[in-house]
Amino acid sequence: MVEGDLSTTVRLTSLLLLLIFAASGDELHCRPGTFKTGFGMSQCRQCPAGTFRSEGMDMTNCKPCKGKNTFSREGAAHCTACRPGTFANKQKDKCLPCRRGTHRIKHMKVCTRCEGNTYQPWKGKSFCKKCPAGTVANNGKNACVNCEAGRFRSADMDLCGRCPGHRSISEEGASSCTPCPAGEVANWSKTTCIARAESQFAAFTFEEKCKKNTINSENGGFQPCSECPAGTVANDAKTKCINCEAGTYRTGFMNLCGRCVGHLTYSTGGATSCSTCPDGQVSNWEKTGCENCPKGNYRSGILRSCHICQTNTEYSPTEGAANCLKCPAGTKANALRTECIECPAGSFRMEHMIVCQPCRGSQYIASQPGAVECEKCPSGFKSNTGKTQCIESTSPRHQY
Repeated sequence: MVEGDLSTTVRLTSLLLLLIFAASGDELHCRPGTFKTGFGMSQCRQCPAGTFRSEGMDMTNCKPCKGKNTFSREGAAHCTACRPGTFANKQKDKCLPCRRGTHRIKHMKVCTRCEGNTYQPWKGKSFCKKCPAGTVANNGKNACVNCEAGRFRSADMDLCGRCPGHRSISEEGASSCTPCPAGEVANWSKTTCIARAESQFAAFTFEEKCKKNTINSENGGFQPCSECPAGTVANDAKTKCINCEAGTYRTGFMNLCGRCVGHLTYSTGGATSCSTCPDGQVSNWEKTGCENCPKGNYRSGILRSCHICQTNTEYSPTEGAANCLKCPAGTKANALRTECIECPAGSFRMEHMIVCQPCRGSQYIASQPGAVECEKCPSGFKSNTGKTQCIESTSPRHQY
């Protein structure tokens, strides 16, 4: 027997044994965590990571892990819940730690941001820590930062508060404020005590902050508040005047900087009024400048926005046009109104016409395209359907 015949015999014998095995009724049983596969479902293979198969389930496939925070490794008979402080990835094949500033307890579906004055500086935690008095949690909720000088926070407060009254001060990170000695009062920022005669104190109350757009640049705040000029507003601390931002303005009668209104107004920083865009332009979204009308559009006079050129014979080939140009006879504007194109074959347009019109009756156009008038076909001829040439006119013949 040659080698090729022997190989064929082996394959046929294996197939015969497989058929005998199938006919015997002895079905292949795969243990939990594996599933049937291969030719004739004759092999067991491990379930992929992120899936499982337990006893009693269909042996031909594994099911994906259910729930928000369950996972499995290869060959799993069941899925495992991620420990608190972690969450399952999309593939459900491992757990990842919650990022800093967040936490997850057992019954939470997702990692949750620390609330209030709590923080978490480490990854993968199931709880948040409370910030000590004199501090507050930062925006990332991963650290505590000191209250500014002149402010304080006790254990029962949510935020840092300004030292009350006119005779208490604090340093950075204070949990309470310190009273000033007799004969002294707190400066405006509540950071230090300064000498103050009792008669002067009676004339001025330090708790009374400068109103509206007035400031007091003196350290102690003893001088009267002065008004900010038009185009500026007082900063939050009421210590200096700052320019209105570009796109806004303030007159002397306004409390705040107001946004320029409409499609044609804009301003630069520190404006007392808004400027108007020139013809061919409109203000940008931020109201900080003007931008050109696009090609095919125009704006002039009282128009409040860019308009597309109105008729079929008007166009605007450049940006920033104040008005549209007129197409010459024999042409019309394209759909975007950015250029003129010739009237199509079989149609014409005179100077006063607003559209290209087809020739009528027995008229035709000899010069194609861009015609300005039609010509009449000679006697015995008529124009073709497209009005581009004359053809012989035939009449039906009589039969006897």
